[in-house]
Amino acid sequence: MPPSFANLENRIARMADPNSGAHFGVYIYVLLTRSPDLATKHAVATEIREVMDTTRDAEFQRVLPYLVPATVELLRSSHPSFQRDTTEYHFRRILLDIINRLPLAEPVRANINQIFHSMLNVIRVDNEENGATACKTLVDIVRGYRVVTEQGLAEFISLFQESFGNMRGLAEEYLSETSTPLDPSTILPALRSFKVLGEMGMVMVVMSQVQKTQVASSIQATTSSAFDMLALESSAQMKAKSDCEAMGNVWAGMASSVQNPTLYSDLIQAQVRVSSSFFLRET
Repeated sequence: MPPSFANLENRIARMADPNSGAHFGVYIYVLLTRSPDLATKHAVATEIREVMDTTRDAEFQRVLPYLVPATVELLRSSHPSFQRDTTEYHFRRILLDIINRLPLAEPVRANINQIFHSMLNVIRVDNEENGATACKTLVDIVRGYRVVTEQGLAEFISLFQESFGNMRGLAEEYLSETSTPLDPSTILPALRSFKVLGEMGMVMVVMSQVQKTQVASSIQATTSSAFDMLALESSAQMKAKSDCEAMGNVWAGMASSVQNPTLYSDLIQAQVRVSSSFFLRET
């Protein structure tokens, strides 16, 4: 059973200082940012995430001024992990989930610029799962708070371009007949991820809806890179298709020689999303 807000408040208060009557939000901030014990931080963050879905907005409003900056600071100061079996990996997943679940509220709006740039940094340095979540958070905050700053847009376009530039090498490394299968416990960097690139395309769509003129003049720089990405093919898939058609047959499906089927599917979905994003930005 998920912890109640009152139980969580009391437990954290006792953990922080059993003799103090200070505000619960202060305890959250201190525990999350100053505790040297990652296991403690992970446990507290997990309970906060669980209680967010069951707590009334009025109750949770009073901790947001502490929770939001504490979570953003932890994302800045903690280390990304590219292995699924580490505590660091699970901890950062929870932090991003907390931010992704934040309600539309003034205490959140007061920190929206910090959240925005924190999500950009996650895309820049973290793994693809966290990068995809960061993109979804950007979609929510741009749509919900109607904010796209010139600096934020420029930084996002730069990351978008960098990601486009990594796609050919990613396809060559993982989608050829001689590619090494990716270790299931290993996660790719966000900027070397077909999945994250597709999510970034959706961020551009929402930004265009909020600041069409501002975004339109900036997005032109990515057009050539986008078409290059749309032309990408798996060399293993290309060879299988060519061999099949040379025999007078019609090719359909994914070649069995593709060594990383999940990444191949991610490439196809990313191409669909990127092409859709160009269409949607014009509507």
